[in-house]
Amino acid sequence: MFKKQATAASLSLFASALVLISAAAPAHAGPVTPTELMAILKNAKIINQSALMRAALTDQEALVTAKRSAKDTDNDCKINAVMFAKTLMDAYPEQVLRVKVMFFDFEKSRYSQIVIRKGDVAAFRSGSLSKDALLGSLEITNVADPTMNAAATQSGSGSASGAGVVAGPFQDKRLLLLSHIEALSQKGTNVKAFRAIFDQIEDLARQGNETALNQKIPYLFEKLQEQQKLVKQASQVGKSTTTAVQSSSSNSSSPNAGAAAGQPTAADNLNASKLISRRLFLEGAINQAPDDNKKNSYKQRVAHIDSLIEEHKWKDADKELATMEKELDVKHPFGFH
Repeated sequence: MFKKQATAASLSLFASALVLISAAAPAHAGPVTPTELMAILKNAKIINQSALMRAALTDQEALVTAKRSAKDTDNDCKINAVMFAKTLMDAYPEQVLRVKVMFFDFEKSRYSQIVIRKGDVAAFRSGSLSKDALLGSLEITNVADPTMNAAATQSGSGSASGAGVVAGPFQDKRLLLLSHIEALSQKGTNVKAFRAIFDQIEDLARQGNETALNQKIPYLFEKLQEQQKLVKQASQVGKSTTTAVQSSSSNSSSPNAGAAAGQPTAADNLNASKLISRRLFLEGAINQAPDDNKKNSYKQRVAHIDSLIEEHKWKDADKELATMEKELDVKHPFGFH
């Protein structure tokens, strides 16, 4: 796998990789499918998180969305983007003349976009452009909100259904939406409601209804970001459990010392953290409920669970949470059961 560091050695490896993978690919007959693009990129093993990678081809421009590692610098992203572009351009020299890569970090609501042109890679390969000059010439655009100030990207005749999105306006934004839904699904979120909205967006894209898409796409981004915050809160509670328990234990001469002093014991902290984390995670599924009456009913049940937690009725709270998790088809990803 291609590994990177912002050093001269890594740039040298990057340069070598571009030269070594330069064998001309045979001509590709027929339209290039998103499934083929995905297979090429995954086989190249450029990044780790290939499961959330998505790709599509529109009018000789390939669109790629991929997860940005928390450790990746802008220069790392540029190197990855060039490797994506080089891989696709070598595989499909006639069909891919331009590659737009959007790296996402959903937890930080961050999106970084880089565009690579065939001439950039060709100039580097010929020696007329150095590796430093190539990376320096590439512009990385860090977008706070990918739905704002974005012109619609019209598609050609090819369908991108293999990548999960259809041909039509705002294809790159829809690829990001799909990746975000998949990321939440991997964290245990029930994404049925999100997928229903996404299907509506795809129908609008088929119709070329840009006016409706301009409203629907930001709406779904907002809902996904709300869910992402709840997942993060639940995760933070889970990660803090060990610390809280260790702190409580170190301040107690015996397991029951805290209880005797009227303070929470290590066991109390552990049970409360587990249950609160699960309750937070449920909240996201409740917010997706289409029926307001059902949503209000769920919120009342959650309030009851909160009171059980406050009263240290761990088993009762656990039973109520388990029932709701089953009803809402939610699987807590942090192992607190």
